[in-house]
Amino acid sequence: MASSSKKDFAWQWTKDLDPITKHFYCVFCNHKCTSSISRFKHHLGGVSSGGMISCKKVPPNVKEECFANVMGTKEKRKASHELYRGGEESESVDMGTTRTAYVSSGSGSASATHSQQIGSLLPPRSRGPLDRYVTSEARQTTLNTAFKKEERRQASRALARWFYTSAIPFNAANNEYYVNAMKLVSNFGPGFDAPTSHEYRTWMLKEEVDDVQSMMKEHQKAWKRYGCTIMSDGWSDGKSRCLINFLVNSPQGT
Repeated sequence: MASSSKKDFAWQWTKDLDPITKHFYCVFCNHKCTSSISRFKHHLGGVSSGGMISCKKVPPNVKEECFANVMGTKEKRKASHELYRGGEESESVDMGTTRTAYVSSGSGSASATHSQQIGSLLPPRSRGPLDRYVTSEARQTTLNTAFKKEERRQASRALARWFYTSAIPFNAANNEYYVNAMKLVSNFGPGFDAPTSHEYRTWMLKEEVDDVQSMMKEHQKAWKRYGCTIMSDGWSDGKSRCLINFLVNSPQGT
């Protein structure tokens, strides 16, 4: 990893810093960076900059953070340029008023008092070019929203392909267990490894069976206390085979 003396947040995603050449590598794709940490954030954020290639293995949260930082820096530079070109006029008016107050006063203490009095009588200073950039919250939200919208679109299409290629009924998306699974994966965050087919048929299946058995014990206690009703539900399948489900109903449930 890079030296701990580096204060920019992006240094945490570098490695093998050469103290002589200052070259370092990306921890995700091992790309060699011969430039500044600012250019490196372009690499992670996927922002085109003077031939700097984008990282293909960067996690979504890291890419989003670097993208927002790079775009925010560009906005600040643009604001500074506007301030230099158009902000001096309003400032010169304020300074000119203050100088007049000092000239019209006789002593140092009187000058300060006179200046404050004049300042209190002046109308509020109009907003300058930089004022709209004092807080980056609105702009930051816009950048994050656009990035998240595209990220969700790609994730949704990947889920759709899984449904289509596995012939899963569309109404399976309304299943409460599916919705809960999506929330838990989202809460886990980047780096979640999808279960394998082996896991589905081994320890995961065993734990589900154990959960059902535990639930059954609670129902059996209710049967002894309240009694129960045995119900049946029968139908024929596509091959004219008769299928019958036997259900046990009690105040605990069916």
